[in-house]
Amino acid sequence: MTGLLGVLAAALLACVLMASPAAAQGLRSGGPPVVVTDQAADAVLLLDGERTRWSWSVIDDLELADLDARQSWPNPSEAKTQVLNGRQYLLAAASGGLAAVVGYPGGEVYWATDVGGENAHSLELLPDGDVAVVASTPGFVRL
Repeated sequence: MTGLLGVLAAALLACVLMASPAAAQGLRSGGPPVVVTDQAADAVLLLDGERTRWSWSVIDDLELADLDARQSWPNPSEAKTQVLNGRQYLLAAASGGLAAVVGYPGGEVYWATDVGGENAHSLELLPDGDVAVVASTPGFVRL
């Protein structure tokens, strides 16, 4: 990796390694990937040690063109993976209001919405397949 992305990835990796020797050993031995948001690139990255294993961005996803990603996807603030019914998903939210659940590693959109610039900062895929979105301004949880 080069440039700002490489510096950010190295800084994140250093924090993880200093915080947890067990996590450090897992990363070095091919343990689970680390999911991060890259606000400069408006993307979500899955890092495996020092390399990017996979990336996804609303900006590049034609299925989500109607959600006006340039307005609703600034500052992606959360990304995580979750398994439901044997399938793995990436869950991502951005301060601009967009929240999405996409299949990993295929990137197909399972669910997405724009909560209207309400500072979406977390989401959860519920056992029945519904999605809960949390926004800190004005302070709500929506299903």
